[in-house]
Amino acid sequence: MPQVGSQVLRRLTADGQEVVGFTKTSAHAGMITEAGAVRAIVGDALDAPSVRAALETTRPEAVIHALTAIPSAAHGTCRT
Repeated sequence: MPQVGSQVLRRLTADGQEVVGFTKTSAHAGMITEAGAVRAIVGDALDAPSVRAALETTRPEAVIHALTAIPSAAHGTCRT
């Protein structure tokens, strides 16, 4: 699971918040729901129509931006 997002998710769910996660891959979607989110949406955060569709579907009270691209030590590339 992404580093920053997982910490935000755990904190919000521990505080009793209903969380919907937004992720780029279906592999991460399963991890997001297993970590306590009520739903995970797969989409591209850099694609406006994808983000708009997620927002229109969920109608959130708040949005927290926790996008990351942390380099992989083994490959020197960004992991997403």
